[in-house]
Amino acid sequence: MKKNNIKVRDFIFIIIILVLGLYCLLLNNQLRDAKQSLKEIQANIETAKDEKNQVTPTIIPTAVPEVSEQITPSTEAEDSSLITPTSLPEQSLLEEGDNAEDNIKLYFSDSNAQYIVGEERNLKNLTPAKAIQALIQGPKSSELFTSLPKEVEVVDVTVKDGVAYVNLAENVPTKERGNYGSSSSTYNIINSICATLILHDSFGINKVKLEGGFNELLSGVDTETPFEVDMTYVKE
Repeated sequence: MKKNNIKVRDFIFIIIILVLGLYCLLLNNQLRDAKQSLKEIQANIETAKDEKNQVTPTIIPTAVPEVSEQITPSTEAEDSSLITPTSLPEQSLLEEGDNAEDNIKLYFSDSNAQYIVGEERNLKNLTPAKAIQALIQGPKSSELFTSLPKEVEVVDVTVKDGVAYVNLAENVPTKERGNYGSSSSTYNIINSICATLILHDSFGINKVKLEGGFNELLSGVDTETPFEVDMTYVKE
């Protein structure tokens, strides 16, 4: 009986040893896993410190100098139907003269656009074409105004049997036409040209016929019929 008790006790002891061994094994595995996790945490901390200590380069914006926009005139014609000026291609400023034979009175619109008023000028080597060009370039007096847009160009002016055939080309942008084409603008333009050419006796002009694309700026008139000066609109 005593011998059997010893065997049971030994068996129980062995079981306890095995349980303890298994527990130690599990505890060792958990400890190993805990150490591994701790190492990973430490590694993450070190990585975060390194990233924090890295210096982010600062980009200093460079001031860009302002460049004025330069508009280069196009060498191509906007409309192939426009006539290229031939008699006065550069449309340059006219040279003043001192010869009495070159004296002429150019007629410009007054400040109310009701009448045209004469301004005495002297144009070197005066011709009808130069007189029209001078009308386009405008008066010297600040109280007078040209009736013709600056975009109008003189193609040529020919005189035959007392009729001046004034060929003008225009390239006025649509958005800048404004009052051009109205009845008041039309009569001021016609009378300004007619008075300047007809009232200058040495030209020998009695009537004026306007030709070319310029006629698109006129309205309510028959441009096929030559015009005469309407003296009711003229102020000397």
